[in-house]
Amino acid sequence: MRRTGLVALGVVGVATLSAVLYFFWLDSIHTHAFDAMAVGDSEANLRRLAGSPSYVTDGTRWVEPQFPKADSQLVKGCVRELWYAAPWPIPQRYSYCFDKNGSLIHKYNWVSW
Repeated sequence: MRRTGLVALGVVGVATLSAVLYFFWLDSIHTHAFDAMAVGDSEANLRRLAGSPSYVTDGTRWVEPQFPKADSQLVKGCVRELWYAAPWPIPQRYSYCFDKNGSLIHKYNWVSW
């Protein structure tokens, strides 16, 4: 019984450590991409830096994509918005708005703490 408990504790410990390391690794990727991307950069460059986005919208959806943005939140000229989300439970998103030519026109980091 005691050995089973130690094995279970070890498995939980490894899983927890893996999840924490994954979060910090992903956060460093997202932070680096956010810092490196400049207005005028391409979507291809963003994908090279940050990988595939968590979701893509047409620029009219809010942080939670089931909700529309308010008029004051819309970015003029944004036709494609790529979102990179931190895994649960961290309420953080990186957003990149691109115009019809595929150029970055706006970016922001949304954090709710």
